[in-house]
Amino acid sequence: MVFKTRGVTLIELLLVTALLGLILLLAYPSFEPMRSKYTLEKDAKQMAWTLRSARQKAITTGEPQYVEFKPYAGKYEYNEEEIKLSDGIKYVGTTTFPKRSNGMIICSFACTGVPANGGTVTLKDKYNNYLYIIVNPVGGRVRISTVPPKT
Repeated sequence: MVFKTRGVTLIELLLVTALLGLILLLAYPSFEPMRSKYTLEKDAKQMAWTLRSARQKAITTGEPQYVEFKPYAGKYEYNEEEIKLSDGIKYVGTTTFPKRSNGMIICSFACTGVPANGGTVTLKDKYNNYLYIIVNPVGGRVRISTVPPKT
């Protein structure tokens, strides 16, 4: 017996597409926490990169560099550029960097790359995932951690 092979009918194709759409629609809520955690990691990496850039520029130019944190506005500033945190990402507290007399919270790097003060910035997403951006007070090393630093 010889069978002729047939293609897929339009109805079969639409049915499979509708089933896939329904499965994705039901699974979407479980993707939101992962997406939020990814956004938190992205913002933490960007902030760490900014701090490392400020440190490197202080070393290469021989001029002090400053990164100002604006926790109540959800942003920080370096080189006259304001960087806003993504939606759903917030500062926890105001940071552990000292507040200046004018109210500004600044991480400053001397021309040797050593910060005036070490400190930690804590970021959180809406699912209570935390990341800590830590600036070492001795050498100025900037790192990201999932656990708070020991003080």
